[in-house]
Amino acid sequence: MITSNLSAEMKLEVLTKDFLERDGNTFVKIRRTGRLGWENTIPEDGAYSDFITGSLTAEELITKAYTLACNMITVMNSKDKVNVRITPDDSCTDSKTVWVATKVFDDPDMTIGKKLDTFLGLAIHEGCHLLYTDFPTLEQVSNRIVGFLQNMIEDERIERECGERKPGLANFLAASKYYMFDKYHDQMVREGKMEGLSTFKRLMNVILGYIRYPKVLKVDELSEFADPLLQVKEILTPYPSSTGEALRAAEKIYEVIKQYEEQKQESEKKAQGGSGKPDSSESGETGKTGNPVNSGAENDAGNALEKEFDAMSDALQNLTQQPKSGLSEEEQSETVKKDGGRAGKVCEGRMEHGILRGSYIEKAGQNPDVYRDSLSRVKQYIPAVSKALQCENIKRDFVVRGMRSGHLDTLKIAEAYQGVPTVYTRQGKVKTNRISVCILIDESGSMWGPGEMAARDTAILLNEALGRVGNIDLYIYGHTASRSTTNLFVYREGSKYQKFSLGSTESRAGNHDSVAIREVAARVRKYTSDKVLFFMISDGAPNESTEMVRLAVNEIEKKGFDLVAISIDPYYDPSTMYKHNVNLSELSTLAIDLGKMVKKAVKENTTKTIQY
Repeated sequence: MITSNLSAEMKLEVLTKDFLERDGNTFVKIRRTGRLGWENTIPEDGAYSDFITGSLTAEELITKAYTLACNMITVMNSKDKVNVRITPDDSCTDSKTVWVATKVFDDPDMTIGKKLDTFLGLAIHEGCHLLYTDFPTLEQVSNRIVGFLQNMIEDERIERECGERKPGLANFLAASKYYMFDKYHDQMVREGKMEGLSTFKRLMNVILGYIRYPKVLKVDELSEFADPLLQVKEILTPYPSSTGEALRAAEKIYEVIKQYEEQKQESEKKAQGGSGKPDSSESGETGKTGNPVNSGAENDAGNALEKEFDAMSDALQNLTQQPKSGLSEEEQSETVKKDGGRAGKVCEGRMEHGILRGSYIEKAGQNPDVYRDSLSRVKQYIPAVSKALQCENIKRDFVVRGMRSGHLDTLKIAEAYQGVPTVYTRQGKVKTNRISVCILIDESGSMWGPGEMAARDTAILLNEALGRVGNIDLYIYGHTASRSTTNLFVYREGSKYQKFSLGSTESRAGNHDSVAIREVAARVRKYTSDKVLFFMISDGAPNESTEMVRLAVNEIEKKGFDLVAISIDPYYDPSTMYKHNVNLSELSTLAIDLGKMVKKAVKENTTKTIQY
């Protein structure tokens, strides 16, 4: 197309028509033939997700949205298994992980259905990258501006692919596209960021709108940048059909932008009375040799544009995301950040709901240094506990002679010849059955200081001593609480544990002992139906009545749990809550008491079986 032959009116007429032939409202290309057209039944202001949402809290909405996003990625049939993570306002993928922005859930002006539509649209967009983007090609990008342009072109390309191949999913892309681009434009106008922008920045905005969302473009912008936009249209016609073609198109558009900037600067020089011709140093001339060094001048021009691009609005760059390595919890949306990032942890499987309303369970982290420090204090007392159990853990073989059946005793061949019937031996085994021990650690704020250290030391003492005994299954948990929720931390569940996890115990918030006791008992019951020796390590100061704790203790003891309180300077009399209690004054005496207690419990709750 020779733009110089077109009048200003003709140029504007060409540019006001969507050259990508998309829907005029959403600017998403979706195949309409051969479809049921169910979306036509949705009210004008309705949402696709209204069919699957009801009255949900913010956390329930995010949990539901995350599950649906994972399902969307799955049904898109990605070649490889992909993890789905949530972030505040950046949606992207590196081909192994998909990050989906949750900021939309903080928007008070959107209905639940619209929020869910938008979130799923963001997830589907990244799923399209998994299906249609050649990620190795992205590594060939020469600079940040080309990368931005390439991502912009690629984003439109993969959405067009989705609209043709998976038109049902593409309906959600319309919601996310509307949200992202309309919100971006409104933010730029509201904050006055559209005023006083340099020519380069305004041109980048116009190119972005022309390719991705023409709805936000104004007639005066199309008129001002008509020539470079017509060149962009020519470069993108026909539209790239691969990641490589998108990259080559981006490089050509970058050259158009540089050329436009150079022409503008030259015009400004002429207007100021200059010759319009650069001197030898600017033109790249070397004088005597005549060897051109234009590449250096071009690099200078490119570097200048890159610096200006880096200073552009973050909002603009967020519309076309580069792959990331992940984001911290501090960078999550407000809804996700609440309650220690609980919603995000539940979504991503790092936390699960307990059986009781308001209780949550998560796997504890590790702290090797703290663990080793604690172990150095209790190491000398470990034998006092483990030794008491050695005689109770029996597993041996034996032989019985003089039997009437079994294997022939070679020492009694003569008797066998004479017809004596008791000339056989039998192989036997003596074995004690397994026993389960559960430890629950109070991690409330009142444990801070010496109490926290004593509780950790005691738990590590029991972990090291009991974990070495062959017939004992060990379960260790911690708990804390806020007003309406109880959090449990899993440190060990039988053979599943991380060696230094108990080093991460700490004093946190409040404590609902009755909820934690019931929740832990129910969780242990998933693993064993045997009787369980249950140690409760605490300072005896629950954020509830002692009667509620006593009722919980009585309840689980009827279900085969023998609960013993290990009290650290108890606030309340332990006998008002527990039938069995031992005070922690010194580790040396505690170790002996624990050894006796565990030995007694093991003896009472195990049986020796003889097998032949």
